[in-house]
Formats: sequence, C-alpha cells, structure tokens
Amino acid sequence: MKKSLVSTTIGLTALSLTSGAIAATPTYTCIDLGQNYSPFAISPSSKYIAGSFQPALVSLGTQPFYMPLTVTNTVPPQVTVGTAVQFNNVLAPVSATSYSMNAWGVNDSGLIAGDCTYTDVMSSKNKAGYLVQAGATPTLVAFLLGDNSPAYAINNNSDVAGFDGASSRGYRWYNQATFYVRSPMSDGSSFDAINDKNYVAGSAMWSSGTWASFFDGAWHPIRISGSAPDPGVATGINHNDFVCGNDGSGATSKAWRWPNPKYLTYLGVQNQQPTQAYGINDKNYVVGSFGSNLYKLADGTTSTSHAFINYSGGTLTDLNNPAVTSGIPAGATLQAATAVTLRNSAKTDIVCTGVVATQNILGWTTTVHGYLLVQKN
Repeated sequence: MKKSLVSTTIGLTALSLTSGAIAATPTYTCIDLGQNYSPFAISPSSKYIAGSFQPALVSLGTQPFYMPLTVTNTVPPQVTVGTAVQFNNVLAPVSATSYSMNAWGVNDSGLIAGDCTYTDVMSSKNKAGYLVQAGATPTLVAFLLGDNSPAYAINNNSDVAGFDGASSRGYRWYNQATFYVRSPMSDGSSFDAINDKNYVAGSAMWSSGTWASFFDGAWHPIRISGSAPDPGVATGINHNDFVCGNDGSGATSKAWRWPNPKYLTYLGVQNQQPTQAYGINDKNYVVGSFGSNLYKLADGTTSTSHAFINYSGGTLTDLNNPAVTSGIPAGATLQAATAVTLRNSAKTDIVCTGVVATQNILGWTTTVHGYLLVQKN
C-alpha cells in the first residue's frame, strides 16, 4: 500500500548528517511552491509537479493539483513554475459535499495518476484510481477500476501501477487494459512504483509472509541477507532496476536501496531515529525523511523529521543544510523529500513537503508548504 508521509509538526534547527567537503555532490536552490501544497511527484524531465492541496476550509478535504514546470539545463538553471491547477471538479460533481483526492504520479506528457474519494447525493467513489490529462483544461482520461483501486505510479509510456482492493492484487494498466499480477501465494500483492520497462516494485505475499518485492515478469523477494527477505515495502524503482523502500514502519522504519549487488543496503540512521525512503532516480540517489525526535521548535516543545538525500553507502545528507540547499525561506523546514528525478540525464531535482513556523504575540503557528529543489551546479 502507499506509504504514509511524515507529520506536519516542525522544527527550526537544520543540521547536516554529513561531514567534510560537499563540493563534489549536487547543491540545490529551494523554490517555495506555496502554502497548503504537498507535492508527491515530479515528472522524469522536470516538466510537471503533482500532489495534493489542502483548502483553507479543511472540511472540504484534499484536492489533487499539478503545476507545469520549465527548468533549463544551463548552470545555474532558469526555473519557471506555472500556476497550480486543482482538478477535483474533473473527478467529482461540483455538488460533492466531501472529498479526499491525491495525485501520486505524473509523467512528461502531463498524465497524472492518483486516487479519488468523494460523496455526493447521487454518486460516490472510494479511493478509485484515475488518469487525468494536464492541459489548459484538465481532462479525465479514465477511472481505471472500481472503488479501492488507487493508482500509485505512472511511467513515461503512460503505464500505471496500483493496488486493487477487490482482488487484493497489484495491477498494471496499459494499452487501455488492466493486468493483474498474482503474488507467489495467489493474492496479496501491491505495486507502488513502475519504470519504463513496465517492471514494478511493492510488496507480495510469499509462503513465509509478506515481503518487499520486485516484479520483472517473475517475482523477486528483496533480501536483507542470505535467505532472509525484507518484511517491508518497496516504494520506488528507477530505469536501472534499482529499488528503494522501507523495512518496518513508524519508529522502527529503516530506509534501504536494493541491490548491492544482491542484498539491500540500509541507508543510515541518526541517533536511532527512523528513516523512510520515498523515491530513487537514475543515478541511484534515494530521497526520503529521517528522525522524529532530533529537531525542535525554538521553544523546544515540538519535534520533527527532516528531508534527506542519499548518494551512496550509508550516509544521509540533510537537505535543510544551507551548505547543500540555498534559498530555504526563514522559519521553513523541509520535512520529507517525496520524489526525485534526473533532468537531462544529469541534474537531480527534488520535491519536498515541509512547514513554515512563525511567532506572534499568541505564540507559534505553522503552515504546510511544498518545495522544489533544483540542482544548480
């Protein structure tokens, strides 16, 4: 099933998890995408961003959005972020009284995959997977299956991966048709990621339990060592067939990359704090979040997670480090790096969720923001 993102509590202290010079690694410029935006996806060539928007009236529920994006391949790059488009009314009647909608994936053609829940007097949907085409006027391409069929990822061939709750199986949707993939134990598979080869990653039920798994026409359990599989979930896959994911959940979660060359590699921990991996690009760089008790508000009362990128081995680089990322707004914390791409096969761009803290006579207030990190070197 799709991973949960970090909470929206915040911290103001930004510390690096790396030491020494960082000149050989990418550095980034931070662009604030706006209040109440949570980006979950960036297209392979950095042409679109997609995610969820929370209206000021919280009872309305989350709305899916996309933003067109132009990033030049100059050094430094020139970046143009287009106006955000919410497209909940493409998926639900304008009379819908409540809804919860997410955009989980987007490709360079502007096709967006996600899930849709809404309630209306005449109709309703519950986590129905969809495809929407971005454009001057967004257009519904299809609802892929029935209820409980979220679409979690889309590749540049417009093939989709997701989970069908009715059959408890992962599915691939391509050529206008749905193809279910049974786990080794018949049912109990779910797909969170897909690459342009139509290979998918997620989890599958084996005779000994449900394990993080990779499918390229045959199932492969992702192993910790020897015969021991990983009791977690794969969350990302790149075109090199490298996979990232998480072992465990909550306070015990550990992020990993696979293979190396056969078994997974844990990406590192800081003071025994949990780590979560959300995406991987074609340089095998992994992004995610770490920690829940490391960073505090200025008054020391609230802890938070920080966004990271892992380039290799077991070292995490904190994206809040000003030596790594410039232009982070005052009071802002990048909490989770939710997706990463490789623009022009060379430059790493990242989207993050985070918060901004401000203090007034009544105390501290926080607001959710989305961020784009563009490689500048």
